[in-house]
Amino acid sequence: MLHVITNTQDTIAGFILQGLVDKSENRIIEFPRGRRTPWQKMIRHIESLQKKTSKSHYLPQDFQQQIASIKKEDTVLFFDLDYHRDLKIIKKHLPPHKKTCLFLWNSIFQHDSKSSAAKKATLFRDLFTETCTFDPQDAETYGFRLIPQPYRFLEAPVATERENDLYFIGADKGRLAQLQKIKAMAEAANLKCRFHITPNKKIKYTPQQAALLSTHSLAYTDNIEIGKKSRCLLEIIQKNQTGATMRAIESMFLNCKLITNNPYAQTMPGYSPDRVLMLDDATPEALKAFLNGPHAAPPASALAQHEINHWIKIFHA
Repeated sequence: MLHVITNTQDTIAGFILQGLVDKSENRIIEFPRGRRTPWQKMIRHIESLQKKTSKSHYLPQDFQQQIASIKKEDTVLFFDLDYHRDLKIIKKHLPPHKKTCLFLWNSIFQHDSKSSAAKKATLFRDLFTETCTFDPQDAETYGFRLIPQPYRFLEAPVATERENDLYFIGADKGRLAQLQKIKAMAEAANLKCRFHITPNKKIKYTPQQAALLSTHSLAYTDNIEIGKKSRCLLEIIQKNQTGATMRAIESMFLNCKLITNNPYAQTMPGYSPDRVLMLDDATPEALKAFLNGPHAAPPASALAQHEINHWIKIFHA
C-alpha cells in the first residue's frame, strides 16, 4: 500500500487527490498545516534535533496513530509537504517500511540561496529513499528524480461559457508593472481581462496600482471555475523557475490557451503554437489573432502522464 502524507483541507493537493479512484491501495494520511503557536514551534525545534523518541509531543495524536499502522511492505509518500523540521520529526516516528518518497512541488532554489538550497537537498537525500521533482534544473543540480506534476480530469467546460478572454491569478511578486502592461495591451485589442492579483504586504502601492489589486485570496476551486470560463490563461514565472508549471497543466486540462514567459512550455508534450503564445511575441494584434484563432485539444497522451491515477503508480513501483 501507498500511504500519502499530505494536507487536503482547502489545498491544491486535496483538489487533485479527489480524482484518485483506487482508495484500497492508496491511503491518505492527513498532516495539518497552518500557523503554529510559539509553544508548538519550540517543541518542533527541539524534537527535530532529538533522536527518535517513543512518542512525539509535537505530532497530533491521531496522526501518530495512523502512521503506526504502516507495514514493512508499504511505501510512504510526502506530498505537498516540505518544511524540513516537520519532515525530520515525522520520518523519525515512521515504523519500518519499504521506502520513503518525497515529491517537491516547488524548486528548492526558488526561495533559498544556493548554499541553503544545497543543504536542503542534502537533507532530502538523507531522509528519503527517493526525492522527486518536476523541475528539470533541480533534478540535474541535486540528482532528484524528474517526474511530471500531477493533476486530475475536470468536467469539460462549455465553449459558449468562456466569458473571459484572458485570466491571471497570483501574487504581485514584482510582476505588477508587467501585468499592467499586458492588461493594457489586451484591452487595446478589445479583449476582456480578469486579473486577480494579491498585494505584497511590504509594498506601499499607488492608487493606480491598488486599483488592479484584489484584497482577498481565491479558493482553488473558485480559481478553476473562473478558468473554465476563460479562453486563455496568463502566467509569468519567477526567476530560476523551470519545468511545467501548474498554470500550464491547468490550461491543458481546461482545454484553453496559454500565454507564458516560460520557454519550457514549448517543449511540453502536447505543445502547439495555436494553443501556446510566448509573451515576448505578444502585441495587441498578435494577442487578438491568437485568442480568436482555432486550436486543437491537447492529445490524451499529454494529459495522461499528469493524471493522478496514472501519476500515483510511479510510487507503487
